[in-house]
Amino acid sequence: MERALDGYRPPLLRTRHPLVHASPSNFIIFGEICVGKSSVINLIAGKRLATVHSSAMACTLESAEYQLRLPASDSRPGFEYDINIYDTPGLNDPSMNNAHYLDTVTKAHELIISLENKGGIHGLLYCIRGGRISDTVQRNY
Repeated sequence: MERALDGYRPPLLRTRHPLVHASPSNFIIFGEICVGKSSVINLIAGKRLATVHSSAMACTLESAEYQLRLPASDSRPGFEYDINIYDTPGLNDPSMNNAHYLDTVTKAHELIISLENKGGIHGLLYCIRGGRISDTVQRNY
């Protein structure tokens, strides 16, 4: 298997110029309320960008875009990666009524449509609370 990949470089990495930045890749992070979606963004960024709370109240009420430049790595020296991560509200907030739920789903749909004009969606990151997968998670996601 290793031989088949000799010399292969994904299109994003094909360049002759060091530190060339391709179009940013777009990632959406989603999951239940208070599972740490914003904390994961801060972890990836290596600094505090997204607001986090230790309480059981929702922090992210609207989708939020975070633009990051990931540094070159030992395996790919000379290449930095620009990414956009979109933090989204959790859908199972106990205080969420039907109108608020539908509004949140509509906004998520609008985010997905808007990313078609920004190069598409390159990945989805689904966050869940450690332990077992609840009935609510299975139903909603």
